[in-house]
Amino acid sequence: SRSNLYQEIIELVSEWFDRIEVDELRVTPSHIKQQWFQYNSNISAAYIRKVLKNEFEMDAEDMQRFIPFDGDTDSKIPPKSVPGKPFVFKRSNFTESFLQENDSIPF
Repeated sequence: SRSNLYQEIIELVSEWFDRIEVDELRVTPSHIKQQWFQYNSNISAAYIRKVLKNEFEMDAEDMQRFIPFDGDTDSKIPPKSVPGKPFVFKRSNFTESFLQENDSIPF
């Protein structure tokens, strides 16, 4: 079965796509920690990376410049381009109908 963090990330990313009109979300585990789990000492960036790799079966992209949580004016992270190796969440994997039809998300 999946970890609680897996379920939580699905929920948070789904809600984020409901609010923000973009096709993808590019973030590192540190960005996810800072944006959504800043005050939760049980969830580290390293643990987030482990869940993204092992449970979501995602791989980080190559080094690039990107804007974390791009398009979100309420983001805790300043909307500026940063270098890093982001994980990419695609809106098409987080639509309501898609999530209902598929118990797990193919990345």
